[in-house]
Amino acid sequence: MVFQLATLVPTPATLASCGRIWNAACGPDLHISADFIERNLLPSAGVLRGGRVAVDDQNNILGFILVSTNQEKPGTFVGQLQPMAWVDAIAVHPDAQRAGIGSAFMNWGRTWLSGRGISKASMGAGLRPFAPGLFAALNNDGIFRKLGFEVGDRDTWDVATDMDTDLRLRPLPGTCMVRPASDGDFVLAMSFMQREFPGRWTYELAEHIREHQDPAEFLLLFIDGAVEGFAHVTFEHSTRPIERWYMHGLPRPWGQLGPIGVSAHIRGSGFGGAMLSGGLAHLKSAGVRACVIDWTSLTNFYAKWGFKKYRQYVRASVALEP
Repeated sequence: MVFQLATLVPTPATLASCGRIWNAACGPDLHISADFIERNLLPSAGVLRGGRVAVDDQNNILGFILVSTNQEKPGTFVGQLQPMAWVDAIAVHPDAQRAGIGSAFMNWGRTWLSGRGISKASMGAGLRPFAPGLFAALNNDGIFRKLGFEVGDRDTWDVATDMDTDLRLRPLPGTCMVRPASDGDFVLAMSFMQREFPGRWTYELAEHIREHQDPAEFLLLFIDGAVEGFAHVTFEHSTRPIERWYMHGLPRPWGQLGPIGVSAHIRGSGFGGAMLSGGLAHLKSAGVRACVIDWTSLTNFYAKWGFKKYRQYVRASVALEP
């Protein structure tokens, strides 16, 4: 098969083609839309992205790759992140596989990412992620090994519950309160995040504010008037696309919770569970039926609230030239 690589320009037609390719390669359980891809290509503070498509001699798109790094114009919050690189997504239509397109993509991707002071790129897990790793259900570890990836742990999961039948909530201690943030809470929330989670989660809150997303999608735990915990929640109407969690096998309406965390000085005292119960109660009161908590290895912990293993991921990375 004759093909060549071209710059991925996110026109509606190109995004629609990329969506069709992903869906043909990954199947209905992992279906995504062109809108989701477009959202994941929007500018992020301090992040540089690149992409290529493979096209045949009729200019039909056969596959695509997206890569990114957080080394472009480091700002206040992205500067708190360690230098990293990601292969955000790579997909080739089944009819065009085994023609060398994947290898051509990775040769380009390694070259594009090399020379930025980063020793390796993670498969997935970027700042606008398609997934936190390889989809274990696709059983394609061998393909990625042939593309040069080192395939590692399989301990990352999304967990899910049906709130109508399986959810087990716990009462909140009388000393604390969980409520949605307002615009006026963002200074308090940012101070808390920088103190307790001065990395990716602080960056994500900063991006949430920069994009003027709904402040009520950040839930805050207050103890004696001070912010001591948070949880990020997503609904079907949220700007952050709910399809990122591939919930097609779950009953609707859908909701998502995470990341979630509490201050270091109160961990181990039950307040993490209080934050979780408060967040889940908020989702349930908003009419959510199925909820996913993503990107976790704490499956036994979340099982106490009625969550079951839903989707498994495989960590993978590829070495870059210095």
